[in-house]
Amino acid sequence: MPENDPRIEQLLKKLDELQRRQDDFNDEISSIRHEIRHIQGQEPENIPEREEMPAAGSLSLKLEAEEKQKKNRFSGFIKTDLEKFIGENLMNKIGILITIIGVAIGARYAIDKELISPFMRIMLGYGVGGGLLFFAARLKDEIPNFSAVLFSGAMAVFYIITFAAFSFYGLMGGLPAFLLMVFITLITVAGSLYYNREVVAHIGLVGAYAVPFLVGGDGPASTLFIYMGIINVGVLTAAIYKYWKLLTYSAFAFTWLIYGTWQQTDYAPADELFTALLFSLIFFIIFYLTALTYKVLREQVFKRGDVWLILANAFVFYGFGYAILNGHEAGSSWLGAFTAGNAIIHFAAAVLVYRAGLSDKNLFYLVAGLAVTFFTIAIPVELDGNWITLLWTGEAAILFWIGRSQQITFYEKMAHPILALAFISLLFDWNSAYPLFEMEQLEAGFTALFNIYFFTSLFFISAISFICWKDYSSENLPSLYQNIANDRLIRQLIQLTLIIAVYFAFRLEIQGWFNQLFIDSKVTAHTDETSGNRDILRFSTLGVFNYTMIFISALIMVSIRWLKQKDIGFILFVLVVICTVLFFENGLSELGRLKESYLNPSEYEPYTAGVFHIGIRYISFLFLGLMLYATHRLAHQDYLEGNLKIAFDALLHVTVLWILSNELILWIDLSTSADPYKLGLTILWAVYALLIIALGIKTAKKHLRVGAIALLGITLLKLFFYDIAHLDAVSRTIVFVTLGILLLLASFLYNRFSKEVK
Repeated sequence: MPENDPRIEQLLKKLDELQRRQDDFNDEISSIRHEIRHIQGQEPENIPEREEMPAAGSLSLKLEAEEKQKKNRFSGFIKTDLEKFIGENLMNKIGILITIIGVAIGARYAIDKELISPFMRIMLGYGVGGGLLFFAARLKDEIPNFSAVLFSGAMAVFYIITFAAFSFYGLMGGLPAFLLMVFITLITVAGSLYYNREVVAHIGLVGAYAVPFLVGGDGPASTLFIYMGIINVGVLTAAIYKYWKLLTYSAFAFTWLIYGTWQQTDYAPADELFTALLFSLIFFIIFYLTALTYKVLREQVFKRGDVWLILANAFVFYGFGYAILNGHEAGSSWLGAFTAGNAIIHFAAAVLVYRAGLSDKNLFYLVAGLAVTFFTIAIPVELDGNWITLLWTGEAAILFWIGRSQQITFYEKMAHPILALAFISLLFDWNSAYPLFEMEQLEAGFTALFNIYFFTSLFFISAISFICWKDYSSENLPSLYQNIANDRLIRQLIQLTLIIAVYFAFRLEIQGWFNQLFIDSKVTAHTDETSGNRDILRFSTLGVFNYTMIFISALIMVSIRWLKQKDIGFILFVLVVICTVLFFENGLSELGRLKESYLNPSEYEPYTAGVFHIGIRYISFLFLGLMLYATHRLAHQDYLEGNLKIAFDALLHVTVLWILSNELILWIDLSTSADPYKLGLTILWAVYALLIIALGIKTAKKHLRVGAIALLGITLLKLFFYDIAHLDAVSRTIVFVTLGILLLLASFLYNRFSKEVK
């Protein structure tokens, strides 16, 4: 770029202006500092004189000097900053910790060896703490950092000695020890706030957690927990004034770790149930308040660390409480009330946060979400069976209604996982009621459509239908899950859940009705438990197929009338294919067994087979035809762009040929003809292929003609490799002549209508 480019001059002028502004800011900052120190009675620091701005031409030299300074910064840090950090900061903290540990070990040694009396041990301990406190006071002005470390060490020593005097030696009563610890805690909190250093609180408060384990002893657990509670109150008090996250996290971790270790190793359920529950509740409330207080009082935004602290505290408390109650003979009956109590606590906290009127609503949603979560958990803990599904379903519907009507996305998002839980619970309800084995255990029997399981299904269907209706009637709201694609996915999953619920609600009632008939058939026949009219179960299978075909037909008509979506059309067609294939495989085989019962009544005793054993097949064929008609309507919809027409033609003609073949076999059996199926099937397939060729020529559908030719090829293979070996001379003559004539007719059609074929 040329040196006289005008843009260089413009950029240099802009850089000079920014540098002048920065100098003005530096002057103002120095002036404010000077004023502060003047008010505090200290000597004002020298205000640096304002540097003269270099000329634009010398600016490049200044930038080069700054680059050299940056290169030497790391080596300077190694030589000065690291040494300063170790000497002034790290060494005193390590030293005070070692001192505290030394006092604890010395006290332990004196206890074990009985070197001095208990009273002297306590006095010496207070003397060590007093000495540290004396030097901390003397050095607070000269070396405030070092003084702060000495002060925190003194407080930790006072904690040690007071705990030992009360718990190990009995030199101090419960009330004096409690009051003294409260006083020490207050002094520690005040000192940490005075020094404005988190390390004071860390060593003085958090460090005190190690005291009972360093000193040892076998005092009661309640003493240890009171001691810990007092320390945690100190942490809470500090949290009111300072947002020291590390202090809170450390206290939280040590408290629940100590409590959990005791609960796993030394807890005696028969004697310490009240102690365990009481102190877990106290710790939970203290840390709950600690997490909320500072942010609420100062109306600050809650960050990820705050959220995790609240969540961890809530679920750790609930986990310990649940384990304690569940392991107690009488406490296990209170698990539901305990879970509901958790929900009430979080609900009360949500009310208080809401009344505080914070601009950051995320805290309210978090606490309210915990209330909803524990209420949701309380339902299966306290109740059984259908009540779980009913309450979860109602809860999901209410949350969705509140979220959508008040446009509060949090509640709407909460409704979705609860709705999923309700659906899973509904699946468990179905699995526990409708299988034949489960129904055989029912003393009162099963009444179709008038039972609690069907009512539960209807309630779930009503609730999810309400959700779908509210969602459909307010589609123009902002995106709930970041983008429209995610919103659409959630909407489709809810709609799919509705379809599944409706389908299985009535299908299972059909199965249940037939299962009850089968159970009754055992009693009616006065037979042993392993018997029963198995044909009733076959009618059950066919009834389910008939219902499924009606249901799919209804879905197709709804899709054609209202949805008109290409992807849904393809999915429905796949369902039709699957249903048809399953009917061929299972439905026709059940029809065959019913036919055998009708044709061989002696093998069916003591039951009787009627004409309906044969007539049921035509009812099934009717519903199959209805489903194929609906599929025909679907395949010719414009929004599918003709992509399903060929596939539908293939499905239709395969189905028709399969049904005709099955009917031929039936009527051969009914006529008691000795001729095997081979002759009739071969002629039938050839005739049908000829008809398809004619239809393909008439409708100008090449795929039909090609399919018919393939069918003729299969028929010829069947004739030469299967039929010819099992037919007599007359039958072979008939089939060969007939097939030959049909092939000639097919060729005639191709030649006669060659123009149409082209």
